[in-house]
Amino acid sequence: MTGVQTCALPSAVLTTLIEPFIFGKKLRRIDIVSVVAVLAGSIIMTPELSLSNETTTCIILGVVSGVFFMARNLLTRKYASSHSSVNILFWQMVVVALMLAFAPVKANFTYPIRDVGMTLMLGVGFTSIPHVLYSAGLVNSSAKTAGLFGTMLNIYGSLGGYLIHNETIE
Repeated sequence: MTGVQTCALPSAVLTTLIEPFIFGKKLRRIDIVSVVAVLAGSIIMTPELSLSNETTTCIILGVVSGVFFMARNLLTRKYASSHSSVNILFWQMVVVALMLAFAPVKANFTYPIRDVGMTLMLGVGFTSIPHVLYSAGLVNSSAKTAGLFGTMLNIYGSLGGYLIHNETIE
């Protein structure tokens, strides 16, 4: 299971559990069944409860990441109707920039111009534009639905990597 799947599944599960309470809706039985199924899968994937185990650490980090992704989806849904998607994305990027401001950075940047162009294409074409569309979509759909679509990101990313960079599984 990829890191994206490990992040997206807890996000969808947490959103399914919390969204009804935030937006005053009723929790449905099918939602509870899906939550139990995903949690059972996460438990089965966990080889041992030790942070020295790399898989367990990845699952824990995926759940923590899922909490933040869920919070982002719920906040976006709450404010998407009163703010533009571009405005929401701008503030998300401000928060990310502030969080990364103190991250250590490698001092010597020597990247070929092709790599810079591909990185810009990735950032604008495959990250920013889809996130604006994603945020706009939350106006008319539930955060749970958006979270479930988010679990498909690894498929889109893998397909894009294959089509653009000719990446394959080794």
